[in-house]
Amino acid sequence: MPEVIRTGHTNDWSHYVEPKSLIETEIPPPPEFPDSVLDLTERVRKLVGKVGIPRNLAKAHRHIAMLLEEDEVRRQKHLASRYRSSWDAPLFDSPFERRRLRLLNAIFTALERSGMKPSLRGKDPKDFEVRVGDEHVSFTLDHPGQERYGYGPASQRNRPASDKLHLRISHGRTLDDVRFLWEDKAGEPIEKHIEDIVVMLIVAGEVQYRQGEISHRNWLIERKAQLIEEAQKRKGEEERRERERRLKAEQARVHRLLSEATAFRQANDIRAYVETTRKANAASADPVSREELDAWASWALAQADRIDPVRSKKFLVGYADGTDKFVGQED
Repeated sequence: MPEVIRTGHTNDWSHYVEPKSLIETEIPPPPEFPDSVLDLTERVRKLVGKVGIPRNLAKAHRHIAMLLEEDEVRRQKHLASRYRSSWDAPLFDSPFERRRLRLLNAIFTALERSGMKPSLRGKDPKDFEVRVGDEHVSFTLDHPGQERYGYGPASQRNRPASDKLHLRISHGRTLDDVRFLWEDKAGEPIEKHIEDIVVMLIVAGEVQYRQGEISHRNWLIERKAQLIEEAQKRKGEEERRERERRLKAEQARVHRLLSEATAFRQANDIRAYVETTRKANAASADPVSREELDAWASWALAQADRIDPVRSKKFLVGYADGTDKFVGQED
């Protein structure tokens, strides 16, 4: 179980959620565990003690009793039916199934006595689990290689107790000196390993937790590195876009400068043109009237002043920051 206690709304996965601001978060050192798996196994073995397998199910564990009660309802319905189908028959009448239930009964009873929480998710042999601390450990007890989805009695009705059984801890991970699979062998049924099975179901919970803590830390390291790399890429992309923006702005300013220089020359050309026209008119044998010339000259010089970037101060527009504002102009 985690050593950190969290208040407020939490769930079984809250410990493994990515923390906010992971880039600024310091990754904790590798987790340390007080004892080795072998030492833990010996400690759990003392906790479990002797495990007995009942000869019958007269005093069944409550979860096993529930299965038997449901089976009895099926039996009565099957007997009362005019058209009996094997799919309506009891599920756990065969010697094989009774043996399996007695093994489960012993396992559940020993686990609960040791402080664990065994449970059933359904009737299928893959629906068994035990909660060890905050870990859910699933296991399968069935014929080797059997795959069943939706439990049915048809193929199990006459199966003898001598049919091979195996028990596999579904989420157990391979570790040296740690066993997660048991199977009937000649002269050595898995009943002889019942205490080892109970012990290792509990140990499997601790193994899952420890490896989950290590995996989570490794994930945090990888995720933080990924976030840092993504942030660096975003920063590089932003810097590239800013350089491109500045380059385009500078190119626009140069283009404007050249346009203003052209406009300045044109304004001066107009003024020179007006002056030349005045002189030509004065020397003409048939000059236009002074009023007409002054009206035209006034209009022409006004156009020159309008396009002259110096007179209009247009040359200052956007000079300081690349915007379309005069220097010092407020919004």
